[in-house]
Amino acid sequence: MARRNPELMDRVELGERMLQWHGGQNDPVYAVGSFYLSGKQYPDQEVVEDALANLEAELEQFERMRAGERVMVRRQGKMVDLRKFAGYKQKDLEEHAIDLSEIVDTLREQMVEDSGGLHENARGATRTAGFAIETWDQDLIEAAAEEAVSGKGVPSEFRRFVHTDGTITQAGWTTLNKDVERLEINSMNWLKHKFEGAQDEGHNNYGELAGTLWYDPKDKAQLDLLDIGQTERLDMVDSSYGDLAKTVWNGVSGFGQGVLGGAIHILDVEE
Repeated sequence: MARRNPELMDRVELGERMLQWHGGQNDPVYAVGSFYLSGKQYPDQEVVEDALANLEAELEQFERMRAGERVMVRRQGKMVDLRKFAGYKQKDLEEHAIDLSEIVDTLREQMVEDSGGLHENARGATRTAGFAIETWDQDLIEAAAEEAVSGKGVPSEFRRFVHTDGTITQAGWTTLNKDVERLEINSMNWLKHKFEGAQDEGHNNYGELAGTLWYDPKDKAQLDLLDIGQTERLDMVDSSYGDLAKTVWNGVSGFGQGVLGGAIHILDVEE
């Protein structure tokens, strides 16, 4: 196992360790790791952010398994218990979680270094807007759970999370709370990816994660997203309202994907 000191990990070692976790040559983790292994900066920041999201999702699975949760994934066309399928022992889960945590932390630092960070002078030509990341409230979640099991029973992989009458178990709510945190993290990454930067300022009185984003007033794609988010919403489920739905579910449990939803709302756009 690689040494446990991310502060000493350079770009080449980061690339080497990333390549141990790639899911194939079409995986952004493979693309970025290959460049880093050669000591090169990857030229497309968007691909680096995708690689980070994939690694974060992988880390989330190991953290959940390490805590004793059952993680269901699709393998060979069917849903299986990942821990049993891969034959992981508790020691394996501990080692893999530590390794991935170091890779994720170092990759974040490398991204900031490569991009030069979000310095004030880089924001000189940008303007600001507010945002609020909304996730479904308890009533909507419970209604979705009841609908999911209505007339067809509880899928075997979800029996820990929901009763036969559709009410959600304590284990289910524990999982969903973690899933909501993941949705917020992924939404923040998406905002930083699509605009010039974004910073959260905590949860508002409605329970939404609110903050400020910076946008380029000359960038049509950014302006279009602002318009959708201000007049409609940037939806987590419906990809016709921006493409947030394509990445926001990374690392969210299968149960969460079935009963959660939400959107990003844009407000107070500086003209």
